[in-house]
Amino acid sequence: MTIPINTFWEGEIIDNRNNFFFTKQWGANDCIDLGHWSLFSQFQPLRSDVKATGGKGLNLDELDCIFMRWKEVQFIDKRPLHAGLTIAGFYYMCLDRTSGQLEGFYFDPVSVPFQRMLLQASMEDCFGFQSGAYDLR
Repeated sequence: MTIPINTFWEGEIIDNRNNFFFTKQWGANDCIDLGHWSLFSQFQPLRSDVKATGGKGLNLDELDCIFMRWKEVQFIDKRPLHAGLTIAGFYYMCLDRTSGQLEGFYFDPVSVPFQRMLLQASMEDCFGFQSGAYDLR
């Protein structure tokens, strides 16, 4: 039997106006950021600019993807099940605008590195992208 875990998330869209590729919080540094962003194939054309300047001159509005950071803030329904679980880290995320695929890699300095999250979109009976874990319209 699977018991769901409900958490509250906050997110940042990397837009080079309000949020940038370098995190500057949650225990991440520029090297960790670059290593995690580099796991996304969509990031590869941007890598040298981000490494040199933080990518501040890049126009991210025209990309086929949206880069984000997701931070779990708290457990919604606290139960004994949550013993040993942590929400200390955050996810580097990439949403493919064409397929709706959402991929992420977790960072927490005391957890197993590069834990991957992959959500595939379903196009059934909806007007946007949808899966059991997220819904975008």
